[in-house]
Order: sequence, then structure tokens, then C-alpha cells
Amino acid sequence: MKVQNKYQLKQAVWEVTYLCNMRCKHCGSGCGIPLEDELTTEEALKLCDELGKLNPKLITLSGGEPFLRRDWQLLAKRLTDNGIRVNCISNGWYINERLISAAKESGIVNIGVSIDGLKETHDFIRMKGSFERSLAALALMTDSGMPTVVCTTVHKKNIKELSLLKEFLIEKRVERWQFQIGRPMGNLLYHPELVFGVEDIEELVNFCHYAMKEGGIIIDLADCIGYYSLKDVELRKQSHKGSDGVWHGCAAGKEVLGIRANGDISGCLSIRNDNYIEGNVRERSLTDLWTRQSAFAWNRELTKDKLINFCAKCQYGSACLGGCSGTKITMHNCTTYNDHCLFKVTVDHVAKDADKMSDVGELVALSRKFISSKDYQFADVFLKRALEIQPSNMESEELYRQIKSKREEVR
Repeated sequence: MKVQNKYQLKQAVWEVTYLCNMRCKHCGSGCGIPLEDELTTEEALKLCDELGKLNPKLITLSGGEPFLRRDWQLLAKRLTDNGIRVNCISNGWYINERLISAAKESGIVNIGVSIDGLKETHDFIRMKGSFERSLAALALMTDSGMPTVVCTTVHKKNIKELSLLKEFLIEKRVERWQFQIGRPMGNLLYHPELVFGVEDIEELVNFCHYAMKEGGIIIDLADCIGYYSLKDVELRKQSHKGSDGVWHGCAAGKEVLGIRANGDISGCLSIRNDNYIEGNVRERSLTDLWTRQSAFAWNRELTKDKLINFCAKCQYGSACLGGCSGTKITMHNCTTYNDHCLFKVTVDHVAKDADKMSDVGELVALSRKFISSKDYQFADVFLKRALEIQPSNMESEELYRQIKSKREEVR
């Protein structure tokens, strides 16, 4: 019997093991050796049935390296039998024809292979020889008809290689390319020089948008990239057919959950802070953890009035609620602010331009233009500058009051 609840689970990511043959410098989970208390086969199969009751559309099996868990095929088959689509994210090292055949038999719909730059960079981040093994895996999957996805974590060392990597992936007939950003968690805590910065956001989105326009490969942005720019809206429309492309807030604990290898449940596996663990499936059923009244209150009960800094005054704050929770918690140890936001970066650019202007009439005219297009944040920037120059300007004061009453409007 399917469980009915206000919050419908749509997707989950399950780290089925921490065992991994690599020690990737950007691994957010810090994987390598398995946890001592990872779920047994019996416990994991029971969890598959519980997931079936919550009726998500998709479960992603990850790790560690998921194909190093000996019963991975049993878990994938059980999830499939429960009516759930299953995919995997792998480092590609162990993918061969036999494994691909087993994946198909168990119902796995696609396998994402991680590629984190051109050969030198990828092998530096992961392991010597891993780039060639990943390419071989992609070729085998393409030849066998298994849909191919490449997953790239963007950081300081590979961001300048993306254009060349794009051409390479198209040549290898890769269908989709998903991006996420390297945040200071797990192994990346020990490599701060690689961490993706606020200053990199615009460059990444510009590249992704250009790649989308050029065609040849579908570009997917993870939830940690955006928000509220024309370019990321177009990107999400293109990759998610039927979507309006607009960011509607973090789905962690609302539509998405993360499952750790030992059965700990969190809203998202990008949140590594143990304070956000909701409980463990050994102690309480997954249904109870998902449906109990206080579940995931940190996100389900988050409202704009709790936001701080730029997010508190942002015209999209009520919908966005500060963007990706994983980024907020990792970067700021809170759920109420996120500076890794393309809209904020754009507003900061506009503010720098406004600071160079001194003509109050021109500033007010620009404000009116942005008010008419409902770009209240930009209108606010120019009005503030006008009032700095001429504090007693009645027209500016009246427009400023209008903006305050309309700032909550979202395109």
C-alpha cells in the first residue's frame, strides 16, 4: 500500500557502501573503506520495500563505488520490482560488458560515470589510469545501448577545461552531462585550493548556456547551481522537459531524501552535518521518518522571514528560500543564507555600475524601467544610489516605497 502524505517523495540517493577503490580529492563523503555498520543484505532489501511504499519516481545508487557492494544487483532488482526507476553513479573502473548486462537485467535505466576534467586533471583528482577506464566504460555502455551520463564536479583545477572536455564527450557520443560544484566537505576540506568559489558561478553558467546553444549534448545543472537568471532558467527548461525552468526551492526533505550506507536518513547526501540526520531505518521505519509531524522541520518549516543577509531582502526569497541547502550548510553552517547565487552575483554587478553613476534623473529612469519589467531588485539598486546622491528626492522615495510592497513578486 502506497503511503499518502503532504510531502510526496520523488527521488532518493542511496550511498549503498562507503567502500571505494579510489580516494578522490573532492569526495564529499570521504569514502574509502566501508563503514563497520553498513546495512546487511536483509536490511537493505527491507529498505527497498519501504521505499516502494513511499513511491518515489527514481532512486540513485551511489557510494563509494556502488558496484563494489556485492549485492548491488539484488538491491536494484528489488527496487525495480517495487515500481521504482533505478540508476547508478559510478567511477567507471569496474564497468565491463558483464556488469552492463547485469545492470540491464536488474532494471537499471542508466549509469552516470564521473569525469572530472581532461586526462591529467581527472587522474590527479581520482587515480592514475582512471580517465582511460572511464572512457572505456562509456564506450561499452554506448555500444550496448545503455544510456550514458557524465557527472562532473567543477572546481578550480578543471573549470578552464570544460570547453575542451565538451568536445571530447560529444566525440565519445555521451548523451547527457551533469554539473555540480566542489564544496568544502569530505576530502575537499583538505584541498581548499580546489573549492569552487562565488567568483566562478557566472563563468560556469555562461559555459553551460553556451554548450546548450551549441548542442550535441544535454546539459544538466545540479540544484547547487543557479538561480533566477535567464540562462539557468533556459538550461533547466531544456534538460527537464515540461519544466518552467524556474527554481522553486530546495527539495531536501520535501521531495528528496538521502540514505547513508548505515541507514541514516537525511534530506540530502550533500548535507554531511550529522545534526541534520532524521534518524536511522534500524530504529524507525522509513515511512515514520518521512511522515512524522516534525520530520525535516529545518527545511519544511523554513520561511522567508527566517532568511538573513541578501536572501532576506531578495524578491525571490519566498520561493527560493536561499537556494541549495547543501551549499548553505556547507558554506555557512546555516539554512538561512547562500552567497553562491547567480542572481546575487548579477545584482552585485549592477550595484557596482550604479555606484559609478551620478545623474539622479538617469538613475530614477532606470529604476522605472526595471519596475515595469518586475525586476525590483535592480530597481532597488538604482533608487538607493539616487537617494545617496539626493536624499530628499521625493520621486525616488515614492518609487522606493512601491518597490518594498512589490519585492515579493516572482517572475
